Amino acid sequence: MPYIKQEDRERLYADGRAEAPGDLAYLVYCLVVDWVYGQSGKLSYTKASAAIGVLDTVKDEFRRRHLDFYEDQKIVENGDVSIAECQNVAEKMRNGNQDE
Repeated sequence: MPYIKQEDRERLYADGRAEAPGDLAYLVYCLVVDWVYGQSGKLSYTKASAAIGVLDTVKDEFRRRHLDFYEDQKIVENGDVSIAECQNVAEKMRNGNQDE
């Protein structure tokens, strides 16, 4: 959980602009907690579980639309990593990087 300084919280209350990852985590956490507890002020398992599902969906969508594209670009730029390459690297690590 983002335990950010009080002055950072005050800045976020004033402008809502996240400057650091902790700021963003704090804002998202507050929105989710507010939604889950709602007007009743009581924890609802159904709403808490639904909130987790929404967060997973948002995470997955962000990854699909932004990070996957970025990773695909890097594969084109730097070349893919094959299974054979991974096995070769792992074998070298097991053998202490000794040439055979």
